[in-house]
Amino acid sequence: SQADIQTVLSDLTQLRIRGEFVVGFDSGDLDNVVLNAD
Repeated sequence: SQADIQTVLSDLTQLRIRGEFVVGFDSGDLDNVVLNAD
């Protein structure tokens, strides 16, 4: 639920998004990421 997500993220101190930089074919995807502080 949204309340569960808020509880888990309420003490967040870091956010790490893995990425790779290669020349050629890459099969990893990361789309439509939104970070919003209310």
